[in-house]
Amino acid sequence: MNEILINCDQAIFTSLRGTMGEGYRIVACSKGLKPEEKQAITRLSPSQDALCLSPSDEKTFDPSKVCAAYYPLPGGRLCVALSCYAGAEHTGRGGHRAYTHNLILTEEQFASCAYNPFHVIRAMISAGMNTPQLSPPQNLSVVDLRVKLATSGNLGKRDPGMCSIPVLRFLLNAMLASRHVVGNVAARWLETAEMVLLGVPGPMRAQLSMGAGLKFSVGRSHHLQLLQDATTGTKTRATGQHSDYIDGCGAAAPATPASAWLTLVERMWNQGDWAYLSHRTSKPFQDAGPESRERLARWYQCIDDAANMELTKLLAVAAEHFAPRKDPIEGEIVGELLAGIQRELLRRLNVETWPNVFKTWSPLLAQWRRSDVGFTWSTPLVEAVFRSALRNDPAAAGALVMDMTRHSTGESHEQDRREMVEGALMQLVKWAEGASDEQITPMRRVVDSLRTHRPACPLSKRLLERCAPKTPVMARR
Repeated sequence: MNEILINCDQAIFTSLRGTMGEGYRIVACSKGLKPEEKQAITRLSPSQDALCLSPSDEKTFDPSKVCAAYYPLPGGRLCVALSCYAGAEHTGRGGHRAYTHNLILTEEQFASCAYNPFHVIRAMISAGMNTPQLSPPQNLSVVDLRVKLATSGNLGKRDPGMCSIPVLRFLLNAMLASRHVVGNVAARWLETAEMVLLGVPGPMRAQLSMGAGLKFSVGRSHHLQLLQDATTGTKTRATGQHSDYIDGCGAAAPATPASAWLTLVERMWNQGDWAYLSHRTSKPFQDAGPESRERLARWYQCIDDAANMELTKLLAVAAEHFAPRKDPIEGEIVGELLAGIQRELLRRLNVETWPNVFKTWSPLLAQWRRSDVGFTWSTPLVEAVFRSALRNDPAAAGALVMDMTRHSTGESHEQDRREMVEGALMQLVKWAEGASDEQITPMRRVVDSLRTHRPACPLSKRLLERCAPKTPVMARR
């Protein structure tokens, strides 16, 4: 699904003259807003000159220049806020009037937006919510918003205002630890914030908050705050509030701890495949804690590294993941891992030399016999190994069939196993009946065990008859 429709309560926060007087407040909202939600929006919305924007003329504003925030509200809903300047401050105090349009989403709506507030922000801009309404009706209707589930085309675009990857990693590490972090970024706050946010597991994002392009305020603190701090005065105030601070405009980033999850996200940042990064991190994980993140990252790493693993290593990794998963999302990722390993094995079993292919036989046969899951997954691989043997060393193919006939498990797939053996025997019979006596000789000692294991099988009898030594004809005297 590339687009969804959500119905949201809304609120406008700015400074207008009216019957309620002057000053910054919620000047209009829909009826569904609760008092405690209004209080939170009032506390966390920017006021006069609080945006890191520089309009060229106090009497005008540039709708393309926006700032944004999102944060959880009391009661479980979330607020996504789009801020801009709406001309000069009308009170005569000087400076620029801040204007913020707020949409309120349920947790379910946030999840349906792939846990990405920037999908909502882009939809708000498309709907014209970055154009200030300076004479709004006091009671606003519920908004029907069409949200496209696509990442910005500007993500990762390198320019002088873009943070380095080590800085992004530092910011992400703080977010994953639920610490507050302030980043001094020259420009492109929204794109930078989205890049960082895509490194956070989806459900965890609903518990965090973000401000992009908003000047630092002790009363308006967010987990991630990206802003322009030309004087670096923010550093003193931020660290005084126990927030991490990093200068993303040139200073080297402090080292972050070793982490499979951080390494995974960093690799995908470097690749610039934002849609795939979102696909991996924006799932509805039941557990997004540190141990779960590391486990998920290792699975994704195996998926990405499959082409570089040895054949036997691929089989060993697969064998570790046949057990069912209680978490359906983890089961989905493990399924992707097993499918990827199977595809890579099939590709290489069809092109590798027979000695290399043969190395996979013992572990593969063990998986084929061990369980129903192992049987289903390994069956096409067993068939691929047999085909390789038949092409390169028919006697070895005969030995493989003998291995298969000697191991009866009695499980639910036993009939399927018997049918596979029958199919392999048929291929051997066809080969033998077209082979020369010289080619048949190595096969004789291999298939003799069929007399014991499959004495009544018609295919066994045909193969044994073809492989039987011919009685020499006695010369007449």
